[in-house]
Amino acid sequence: MDKLLHRVRGLVERGERISAKDCRRLFDLNNLNDFSQLGRIVRERKYGRDAHFRAAERVEYRGEHPELFLSEVETLAPEGAVEFLVKVVWREGEVLDSWRERFRLFAASSLPITLSVSATFLTKAVKDSGITVSSLLKELTDHLPVILSPEDAFLFDEEWRAKHQVSEISGERWLAVHSEAHEIGLKTDGGMTFHTPWNPDLYVSHLDTLRSLQDKTEGFRTFTPMAWYDSDPDARYQATPSASTFLKVVTISRLFLDNIPHIVAPPGMSDPELSYVALSYGADTIDSTLRPADLLPVERPSTITSGGELQVLSEGERREESKLSLGMVEERIVEARFRPVPVLSNGERMELVPREEKE
Repeated sequence: MDKLLHRVRGLVERGERISAKDCRRLFDLNNLNDFSQLGRIVRERKYGRDAHFRAAERVEYRGEHPELFLSEVETLAPEGAVEFLVKVVWREGEVLDSWRERFRLFAASSLPITLSVSATFLTKAVKDSGITVSSLLKELTDHLPVILSPEDAFLFDEEWRAKHQVSEISGERWLAVHSEAHEIGLKTDGGMTFHTPWNPDLYVSHLDTLRSLQDKTEGFRTFTPMAWYDSDPDARYQATPSASTFLKVVTISRLFLDNIPHIVAPPGMSDPELSYVALSYGADTIDSTLRPADLLPVERPSTITSGGELQVLSEGERREESKLSLGMVEERIVEARFRPVPVLSNGERMELVPREEKE
């Protein structure tokens, strides 16, 4: 293993690509200090001590009463909000024409709305309408800015998906939707769901597939490692990866996906504190807008805990964590000894959030 670390470190320091074989062998290592050293070489070469964070307020929208929704957004708007990232959800019985009307209402609002759509949403919409993904995306972008989210980036293993009854869309279909988006010039966010039943061969295959598509299209803007979360309380310990597994996957993703600009740590899909620790393991972006969709109420998102992990925060602290303002996220990044840089959902940098003077 020392030879592996020496070879990989040499490749990383020279800015050369590591192979899928070396990527697979890295999953067998367990020394987190080694992973931290490797991940920081890459992320600090790219961004120094900058740590990006999404400056959007994410609001879940499931399709009821668009006129009420718009007023709710105004009610929920934090003071000084610069953008609303609206995640839309396709329900059984939906038709595309009803969504077209909603999109027109969103566009007519004075609020700075960006639509967050998933590959699952697009797949169901085009099945209903018979048009292509490319045509639908072009239609949406005529109304509002659109990002294609990574939240349904399930594993490319049909046997595992069938066993766990993950049936939204296949991994291949997910990849095809992103490829079509890239062809029309849309930048998208990639991701990978991973879980406690450890299958490194599957993860490496998934990462290699994304890296290969990125070589062709250069369309992925970010990659998000997402810890699998099962909403069944009896299954949470078995389903949710450990903290060390999460940090290991973050580093390996940063090392292997040398052609994808940003590695994202989502506080809503792991223990919140762990996302800030991940900045020292290769991640460069904190995105609190990413959360498991089935756990989100329409009116107010909430932060979840990672099952099977020693709690870092008390229940009261977790309730406060779910209400983090952009300024509080900035403070957490500073505590982790990085320089906070707020960005919009499209990755565009903003001015630093002004820090209020404490009396």
